[in-house]
Amino acid sequence: MKIYFVARNDESTNKRVTQGVVERDRWVVLKKELAADGFVVTYWCSLEDDVLEDAAA
Repeated sequence: MKIYFVARNDESTNKRVTQGVVERDRWVVLKKELAADGFVVTYWCSLEDDVLEDAAA
């Protein structure tokens, strides 16, 4: 499973920092975790790529 998008949310300031943005139509959240700096890190993956990988297997 490929991770294409990581969002880091600071809940106290409602600030979001994004990394590795790739345009996809549909996303699914893989997991969320609290980083040491207080940001909530959310890992996202494209549903379309999962379907393509499953079909190729």
